[in-house]
Amino acid sequence: MTEVNQLKAESEKQKKEIDVIYQIMKNGELAFEAVDAIRGMALELRRDAEHLGKGKSIRAAMVQCHTMKGVARTYAMVGLVDEIHNFESHLKAVLYNDAHWDEKVLKRLLVTIDETVKHYDKYMKRVYHQRADYSKTLTALIKEVEPVLETTSIEVGKAVPRIYLCDEIGELQDHEASALKKALIHLLTNSVVHGLEDNKLREVAGKAERGSVFIEGLIVDGKRHILLSDDGHGLNLQALADKDSGIGERDEQIAELIFVSGVSTAAEVTKSAGRGVGMDAVRQFIEDIGGSIVIEFTGERKGDFRPFCFRIVV
Repeated sequence: MTEVNQLKAESEKQKKEIDVIYQIMKNGELAFEAVDAIRGMALELRRDAEHLGKGKSIRAAMVQCHTMKGVARTYAMVGLVDEIHNFESHLKAVLYNDAHWDEKVLKRLLVTIDETVKHYDKYMKRVYHQRADYSKTLTALIKEVEPVLETTSIEVGKAVPRIYLCDEIGELQDHEASALKKALIHLLTNSVVHGLEDNKLREVAGKAERGSVFIEGLIVDGKRHILLSDDGHGLNLQALADKDSGIGERDEQIAELIFVSGVSTAAEVTKSAGRGVGMDAVRQFIEDIGGSIVIEFTGERKGDFRPFCFRIVV
């Protein structure tokens, strides 16, 4: 029996190794960027660990974890996704005084991050001898974060949407590309989880089973604009209005709630959504590089929902 268990353990280890190599081969040099991003965010968590007993620091850590989880999910780092989710749950419980801060939870996460990063580093060195440069364009960024559509869709049981991209904004500076990459992870996750209907609802509405995500990069009055939308049912204005009865009656006022920390239209907390730390993080990423992000309605309201697009200006 012991020998059987050993064989099972060895088989499971080999499966994980094959999964890692598959992700590296599938994503190519972009896998380096993912590992570097996670390594950098883990460094910030370590640096801020002593301040995590304070509300503001906890919210900042939740935003950091939400972004890290998006990167980990994109590259199928399953064990790391689960550990980040557990840490987020603990942070939220501490924030709302439902639990006391436990440093052991953070240590478990950091150990998992270290193990995951070392595991990927080990096989990336085998697959690639050196890192290649890639152009910092919107097209390159979309290619890098596109896997989040597949992993999130599978997680929520929806068909993987198609991306339609028009990129006319040219090269991006490093700091712009870094911020936009993190923002796009959140925005694409948002489209899959909140924007696109499930398969049955799309069928009833006469839509194709696979949804569509539209991304357009263009120059307007010398500034770069990025528009992102999908062919889902739109923004759930009623769900947002229910979060704050004093926000006002205009749809534009209600829509602004989506950028408020702690506000979400999700009915329940899942690994993909529900904590209300996605869109406020996106706005912060964009404002940190001197840009802006707003919601623009693209059609009339139908019931609780109204079609819209995000407009980013950088």
